[in-house]
Amino acid sequence: MEARLECVAPPKMRHFAWQVISGSLPTNAEKSRRHIGTSAYCSICDREEETSFHALLVCPNVALLWDTMQQIWSLPNRADIICMGLEWLLHLLAMLDEHIRSRIIMVLWRISHLRNEVTHGKSIPPLEAPCSFLSSYYNT
Repeated sequence: MEARLECVAPPKMRHFAWQVISGSLPTNAEKSRRHIGTSAYCSICDREEETSFHALLVCPNVALLWDTMQQIWSLPNRADIICMGLEWLLHLLAMLDEHIRSRIIMVLWRISHLRNEVTHGKSIPPLEAPCSFLSSYYNT
């Protein structure tokens, strides 16, 4: 029997969550493991391996979005989220109700998007822009 977590996030965001949970998100650590990239370290902060946990919650250059959205939405404190291997997100989502799960997935999806922008040489907009985008997206 398969466990199923209900979520109201759009399909593209649920697909993103599946990538994180299944370990197929193309982080530097995953690319290095598959002999695609040259370094497993985070290309933004260069402090540690770029796992999905680091890329979405730990990297100081992207953690600000989570912290700011935590002031708007009821989200767990980043410091309380524990990396339990590849399935850290599944463990986190399993403990929460559907609306908080959806919000977590949406914030992580946006963080991933902003990381991609930085990696490809684009500038990150002021924090108000992605926060406003997420709030508006969720309300529609």
